Amino acid sequence: MTAEELIERYTAGERDFSRVDLSGINLSRDSALIRQYEVGESAWSGRANLSGINLCGANLELANLEGAILNGANLISANLTGARLDVVRLNGADLTGANIRNGKFCSASLHQTNMSGAILEDAVLTDAELIGTLLKGAKLRWAGLETASLIEVDFRGADLREVSIGPATVERCNFSKANWNRGDIWHCHFFDCNMTNISFSKARLIEMRFVRCNLTGAKLRGIEMGDATFEEVILPDGSRINKATDFFR
Repeated sequence: MTAEELIERYTAGERDFSRVDLSGINLSRDSALIRQYEVGESAWSGRANLSGINLCGANLELANLEGAILNGANLISANLTGARLDVVRLNGADLTGANIRNGKFCSASLHQTNMSGAILEDAVLTDAELIGTLLKGAKLRWAGLETASLIEVDFRGADLREVSIGPATVERCNFSKANWNRGDIWHCHFFDCNMTNISFSKARLIEMRFVRCNLTGAKLRGIEMGDATFEEVILPDGSRINKATDFFR
């Protein structure tokens, strides 16, 4: 299907484009084709079914995909800079290496989504559900994860500098070698997380709870910590805390 045919059918009211191959397509808000058909701000919203669609390498800069169903979609290396992805369903989708800088993911569903190596700097993921999400080596500097659900997320080697999160419950996530320097982390409960060799240098950690977490080799230089509780935790020096213990009160 060509981009022109897609837009003609969409503007005519069709919403189910599952399994369509649109790799390399340009559907950015500023593209000549979008302007030609006068597709407005609500272009791809309204629960458009794009499940399994192939948008590998597509240019979707500033596109409005709010509420779209993109389960199992191929968005490898796609340009989604500034895209609106609020309430979108991206379960099982592949966004490896995608550029989603300034993307909006409020209340998005990201179950088993592969975002390894993706650029998510300044992205907004408020209330998003990240369950089994792969963010290995992803760049999330300045991103906002306020009130997001984080369960079994792979953050290994991710750039989390100045990322803000809270309040939130974080379960069984892997933060090994992640860089969370200068993060703003408040009222968060971390359960069963791998935090080996994570860097929290100059981060702000307020009203925290760590339960059954491994902090071996973690860098905590210059952190601001208040009202933190550690229980069954391995500390940076390898020592263990079994009984719930409060620090930096």
